[in-house]
Amino acid sequence: MAIGAAAVGFTSCNGSEHDDYQWAPVPEGQEVYFASGMATNYTLPYEETSFTVPVSRMDKSAASTVTITAVAASENTDLSNFDIPTSVSFAAGAENAEITIGYDADAIGPNNTQSIKLSISDESAVTPYGMSTITIECDVPEKWTFVGTGTYNYDDPFYDGSDEGLEFYKSNANRYKITNWGDGVDFIFAELPDGSLEVENTYIGYTHSNYGKIYVREASKVNKTLLPGKVSGVNGNTYTFAVAYYCSAGVFAGVLETFVLD
Repeated sequence: MAIGAAAVGFTSCNGSEHDDYQWAPVPEGQEVYFASGMATNYTLPYEETSFTVPVSRMDKSAASTVTITAVAASENTDLSNFDIPTSVSFAAGAENAEITIGYDADAIGPNNTQSIKLSISDESAVTPYGMSTITIECDVPEKWTFVGTGTYNYDDPFYDGSDEGLEFYKSNANRYKITNWGDGVDFIFAELPDGSLEVENTYIGYTHSNYGKIYVREASKVNKTLLPGKVSGVNGNTYTFAVAYYCSAGVFAGVLETFVLD
């Protein structure tokens, strides 16, 4: 009885009152789209000159070429630093293709995110079921150049004496680092527009048994009363750092330490 009732119900659902239902039209054309889960953030290494953006299509029966347009998606984006093709080509039988974009990492520079909006501009080739535009963000990493070696002179509660032969690097973003500092970490500081220096917040590589991780940072950024009037700076080959050593519970010390290039 239950089976019979189910069968009758099914027949009723397809009765004449539903004969006028309009099915969604099947899209025509290539149905080209950008996949919704594709990566949109790209790192552009200096040692390379191009990267690729994937694009897909539903109809893969024949070879085809589809028009692509690109516009800057932020005020600071300069498209002249990129070589962006105006089309993408699919081979016969291929579902996927790639847009190869050339770039000049030196011209872009670090800390200068470039946002590019790519669009499938051929309206006859797009699909209502996929993205016809996508915005990608491109970042150039810092390029570190070896400067020389030197000696770091500690004057804090955690390290005593001096470390000799530490390597010193400068980046093209006006940042510097001393490697293998403290408990084997990079000590990083930046050059400010006024010529002074500022030590960045850094885990020193040491974890206190009672207070947890210990950090070092420009003293004025931790507590302005620690070393009033003192800022990090450079005089010749001697770098002086006005720093605070601290943890989440408070400050251990504010001290002046130096690094002298050989």
